[in-house]
Amino acid sequence: MTRESWSNADADLLVTEGPASPPGNTVFVGHPTAPPVAYLAAGRRQAVQVQPAAGLGPDEVLIGSSLAAELSLGVAQRWTLTATESAPAGTIVLESMVDGSLDQLAAQLQRATGTVGQVCRLGVEAPPAWVHAGGLPFRVRAAYDAGGGPLHGLIRIDPQTRLELFAPALRTGVDVVVLVDGSGSMAVDDIPDAADSDRRVSRMRTLQRALARMVDERQRIRGRPAHLALGTFSTSVRWVFSETSDAPDLRRFRNAIAMLTPRPEPTDIGNALHQAADQLHRHGVPGNDRLIVLVSDGADGAPSGAETNGRLMSATADPVSFIADLNRSFGVKMQTIGVGDPAGFDAWAGSRRTAAEPSLRPDHRLLAELAAAAGGAIRSGGPDVLDGYFTDLGAGVTHAVGPPSAATPTLPHGTRRLLVPRHRRVPPALVQQCAELADTALLLRADLAATAPGPDRLLRVARPAVDRQTYDDWVGDVRHGFENWLDPASTVRSPAADAEGWVLMQIDVLTELVTTMRWDLLARPAGDAAAPAIEGYPG
Repeated sequence: MTRESWSNADADLLVTEGPASPPGNTVFVGHPTAPPVAYLAAGRRQAVQVQPAAGLGPDEVLIGSSLAAELSLGVAQRWTLTATESAPAGTIVLESMVDGSLDQLAAQLQRATGTVGQVCRLGVEAPPAWVHAGGLPFRVRAAYDAGGGPLHGLIRIDPQTRLELFAPALRTGVDVVVLVDGSGSMAVDDIPDAADSDRRVSRMRTLQRALARMVDERQRIRGRPAHLALGTFSTSVRWVFSETSDAPDLRRFRNAIAMLTPRPEPTDIGNALHQAADQLHRHGVPGNDRLIVLVSDGADGAPSGAETNGRLMSATADPVSFIADLNRSFGVKMQTIGVGDPAGFDAWAGSRRTAAEPSLRPDHRLLAELAAAAGGAIRSGGPDVLDGYFTDLGAGVTHAVGPPSAATPTLPHGTRRLLVPRHRRVPPALVQQCAELADTALLLRADLAATAPGPDRLLRVARPAVDRQTYDDWVGDVRHGFENWLDPASTVRSPAADAEGWVLMQIDVLTELVTTMRWDLLARPAGDAAAPAIEGYPG
């Protein structure tokens, strides 16, 4: 049976420090079955991945020192570890914060252990999210479900998640061909307007706005020489922009976007892929990566009963095999963007007085197959998805990495210490006393010369000690914060000469208070009249 929660009332909280410390958001538990994701809360909460570990007792929880510091965990605080819901990412886009070869970063990302199970929170108001792999931090740019729709909230990486690595335009040269579905179905106005949800705009107009965002982003960045082409296709391809440069004529590209107009014709994706491959072969820059971006609603471009009988046409017998061959033989990458969604179309169709053609309903299945054949993943949806994708394309390009290593974090073998023992509760009066002591130390520190050590270690004085080691650290923090004043040979002086005697007196009072506080005040089991003294300390 899966255990859903742990707390200071029923479990011991251990911490491992040093190089063997667990990854930042990994928590190990001794119970054999545990939820994949939980919230660790102590004043504030942090989403963590939970890993069962046979080397722990059934009522033991182990965390790393970085997580303990982040949550300011100490004996003075209650803590809980509670299971929570999370959404598995179908695709997650990561950006490295260090320079390096794109191929090397991608290989390191795919080989890294401990990626599976990591969690992050995405949303408009959420802080930047991070994934750690192979000792490197990667910023999470976006996440999508298996169908290509955007994900928000608590997201986790599963063994089936596709990893993608974003590369800024300044770091890599990429030849890009954007193929836009110009068939009649792109004129359907079933997309909610991003500026006014009560209005609807056409699929083509939604795409044009997103492409304009790509232009805006490109204007801020001067990348490496590359080929950029934009074409619209139905039964044939019409190229409205094609240029090779490190600074393409973006005004002309913006004008080309305005030329994208739907035509009452069916869609021939196979022929369009042939023409895109020819563009890359004839105009691509040697040494650059090559990318085809296919944007379509996947719907039939002509109504049933027309000469084409409303079916998708294909110049190749199997466009999926064709793009797979391009990827395998020439390294051509492909990303597909599905415009609209079936639910949105159904809502739009239900609001019309006349019945809508069923053939106009978005269908992204072929787009998903094409992306998978080239090692990529589909994005699908409305303005938020298109705007986000093309803004990123203006700034750089994403490279398919593949699924993460299935290896999970192992229980570290470093030195462990008891951070918060179960059933132990610090009296509220002591918590207040420690907080006041920390305030006194910090205020006194503010009166010292700028050469004195910073106050970061003094903040730990607000947390009572739990054992002899933490008591030693606790006393040492105060002495370290005032070491220049306590050293008789120090030349440090008070900022105000007439205040020197008062400052020295306060230091004496403070250090005496810290060094003589007894163990029975530091950590006492609830209801106990006294607690055992620490060996070697006055009692």
